[in-house]
Amino acid sequence: MYTVLAVTLAVIGSACNAWASVLQHHVVDTTVSNDLLDHSRKMSPRRMITLLHSPRWWFAISMVVLGAVFHIIGLALAPITLVQPIGVLGLVFALLIASRHRRSWPGGRVWAGAGITVIGIAAFVVVAADQVSHTEDLHRGDIVWVGLLLLLLAAGFGVVGAVGPAWLRCLAWAAAASTVFGLASALLRTVTVLIGADTPLLSPIMLGLGGALAVCYVVGGWLAQQAYASGPPETVMACLTVVDPLVAVGFGIVVLREGVGITTGGGVAMAAAGLVAATGAVVLARHHPDATKAYSG
Repeated sequence: MYTVLAVTLAVIGSACNAWASVLQHHVVDTTVSNDLLDHSRKMSPRRMITLLHSPRWWFAISMVVLGAVFHIIGLALAPITLVQPIGVLGLVFALLIASRHRRSWPGGRVWAGAGITVIGIAAFVVVAADQVSHTEDLHRGDIVWVGLLLLLLAAGFGVVGAVGPAWLRCLAWAAAASTVFGLASALLRTVTVLIGADTPLLSPIMLGLGGALAVCYVVGGWLAQQAYASGPPETVMACLTVVDPLVAVGFGIVVLREGVGITTGGGVAMAAAGLVAATGAVVLARHHPDATKAYSG
C-alpha cells in the first residue's frame, strides 16, 4: 500500500514539475528576448532580478515547491530507486501542457516517444517494486565522497554550458542542473532513512545534510534558469527526467544499499526498462516542434 501511494505521489509531483518547467521557460524566454541591452542567451544578475518581479515566474516556483512536497513524501514511503525514475513522466506531461498552450498537437513520432516512455517507466516500476530494498545500512563516509564527486561532475557540465559551443550549452546547463537535483533527491532520501533510524535532527550529519540540500536547490535552480534561457523546454525536461533519475538511482544503489536484493534477472530487466524509457524521452524531446525549430534555426 505504501508503494502504491509513493508511486501515485511521484506521478502527481512529476506533473507539477512539468507545468513549472513550461511556465519557467516561457517567462525566462520572454525576459531574455525583451532585453534590448544584452543579446546573449544567458541569465545575468539583472535578468534574474527581472524574473523576481514576475508573478508567473513565482507561480512556476510554487509549482516546483508543490511537486517537491509530493516527491519528498514519496521518498519517505519507498526507496529512491523506485520513486525517482517516475519523474521521466514529467516529459510527457510537459508535452501535453505545452501543446495545449499552443493549441496545436505534435506529430506521430512525438506521441510514439511519449508512449515508449510511459511503457518503459511502467515496466521499471513493476520490476523495481519487487526488487529494491528498504535499508538503514548507511556508510556515512560514502555520502560525502559520492556527493562531492557528483558536484564536481555538475561543475564540469556548468563549464561547458558557460564556454562551450552554442548548440551544446542548453544540454550542458540542463545536465548540470539535473545532476544537482538528482543529488538533492538522494540526500532527501538519506534524511528520511536517518530519521527512520532515530537519528537526532540536530546531529552533525542531519545539519550537514540540511545545509547541502539548501545549496543543491539554490545552485540547481540557477543552473536550470540558464538552461531555459539557452534552449527549448523539452531539451531541459529530457535532461532533468533522464539524468536526474540516473544520478539518484545510482546513489540509492551504491550509498543507500537499496540494490542488495536485486537479482541478476531483475537488474537486467530494470536496466532494459530504463533504456526503453530513456529512448522514448530522447525521441520525444528531439522531435517536439519547439525542439525541431530550435535545432533547425
